[in-house]
Amino acid sequence: MPSIPERRPSDQTRNSANRRAPPIIPSLGALLILSPLVAQVVYEEFLWSAMDFVVWTLLVGSAICLLMLGTRSQKTIDRLAVVVSVMTGFLTIWANLAVGIIGREDNPMNLLYFGILAVGIVGAVISRGRSEGLAITLGIMSALHFALALWLYHLSVTSAALTTGVVGALWCLAAFLFRRASQGDRRRTDKVTEDL
Repeated sequence: MPSIPERRPSDQTRNSANRRAPPIIPSLGALLILSPLVAQVVYEEFLWSAMDFVVWTLLVGSAICLLMLGTRSQKTIDRLAVVVSVMTGFLTIWANLAVGIIGREDNPMNLLYFGILAVGIVGAVISRGRSEGLAITLGIMSALHFALALWLYHLSVTSAALTTGVVGALWCLAAFLFRRASQGDRRRTDKVTEDL
């Protein structure tokens, strides 16, 4: 009976390392969570309520968890796509809650951005996190942002239109990266099929 070749320890170590998220991610998360506390002590004009700290901790914690899960992929393009997506979502939520993209943070029109994020969450669940489905979902989100930017520009809300356009461009970049990742997956699948 032919013996099964053992995998070299170096290969096992390398693959195991690739499946772990970079250690800088939780360190960065801890730094971001603690930074408002430090700012509150150093600067008297920096005044956050307890609820502000709770929301900030939940927001940063959620982003860090998504990054740690998404960056376990062995493919660089997958990891890059996840980083762009998570950071774009994080910045959109933070900007909306802190100062508001359209006017002040209590402007009801800012709910449109949360609606677009909801589209992304639904799309990610339906696609089960697959690259091809995420590319389509993020493409839709990008199109919605560009449409909103044009509408805001028509209303002469120039700064909000520019910000919305930049966010749309970031979603478009993430969609492109996931699209490239899905094409790579398809080529590898076709190659395996041909070998069989």
